[in-house]
Order: sequence, then C-alpha cells, then structure tokens
Amino acid sequence: MGFRLTPIFITNQASVSNEELLEAVGLTGLIKGKVVDFYTTNKDQDTVFIGSKGDCKILCDGDLCYEAFVGESRLLRLKDCEIAAIIWNETADNYGFCLIKNGKIERKVMVSDGDVSYDYGQPIQEEIDLANDSLFEPEEIEEILEREGQEGLEKTIKSEIICRATNRIVKRYLGAKLVEIQESIELYEYEEV
Repeated sequence: MGFRLTPIFITNQASVSNEELLEAVGLTGLIKGKVVDFYTTNKDQDTVFIGSKGDCKILCDGDLCYEAFVGESRLLRLKDCEIAAIIWNETADNYGFCLIKNGKIERKVMVSDGDVSYDYGQPIQEEIDLANDSLFEPEEIEEILEREGQEGLEKTIKSEIICRATNRIVKRYLGAKLVEIQESIELYEYEEV
C-alpha cells in the first residue's frame, strides 16, 4: 500500500479564509466538516481538504490538482503567490509537480510509470541539485545500460529526478519532504451541501 496524495501548496494566503480561497478557485457550495491530519487525505481524491501551515495554505483536491497539468487551471486565477500542485501516487507510479508563480505556469513535469508525460519550463533548483547527484550505483547503471541502452538510461535518470524532485519540493512549504513529514498538520474536510 503506497501513498496517493494530491496536495496543492499556496503561499501568501494566510490572511485569506479557507472559504474565500475555495471560492477563488471555483470550489463553491461546500460546508466545513471534521478536522483530519494531512496524511488522512491519502487516496481520498474526491473530497476537498484545506488547512494551513505558517503562511502557506494546503488544499487537497484531486480534480483541481490534476487540472494544473492537463487543462486551463483555475489555480491560475490566484495572483501574488506561489503554487505547487503535487501528484504523488506510489500505487500507479505517477509523480510530478506544477509550479505556478503569479498566475503563470513556470514548471510542469510528471512521470507516469517511467515515462515523462509532461515537461514544460526550465528545471528548478531541486531538479538541478539531483542532476548533479549520483542517483544510481555503478552496478545499477551497468544493468540499465545492458537492458535498455543509453536512451533507456537517460529516460530512467530523468524519471528518477522528477520523482525525487517532487518529494523535495514539498520541503519549501512544509519544512520536510512529502514522505518524511513527522508533525501533525490539520486540515478541514469540506463536503458538498
């Protein structure tokens, strides 16, 4: 059993109420429900959750998160902030992030089952740092080269960088990588009326 999380981190929104932010991104007609921990949103793609940590709002809604990758995202309506929509699906081997600043997409990357499905914009620092790291042991590199050739090795390295960068980018907003968060972060569940 793996994590399947779709958090959206939005900076500079601490003074905005949860309801105002939901309305700004077109999620209306919802009522506040129970308080849950961030990891409780795991695999619950059809429910809306929202809370905050410091100056960052955390909004979990699978549809809104995926929309950042595939269509005209309602997240582009938000200005004067940085937004990171994160896809972390260990079950389907699907990882990626869409970074939006001041209403414009700056970087959008996703890997699905080893294949890069989105690659827009310039690599961010988290990706650059990983590109300079040794991601695989020499023996692993030799095995990949034998099995898949040079092109396969390059594809595997790119996929691994995207996966690891997705985990690392969360540290910008929560102070820990996605799979290393130790503290309880409370979010409110919002349901349709």
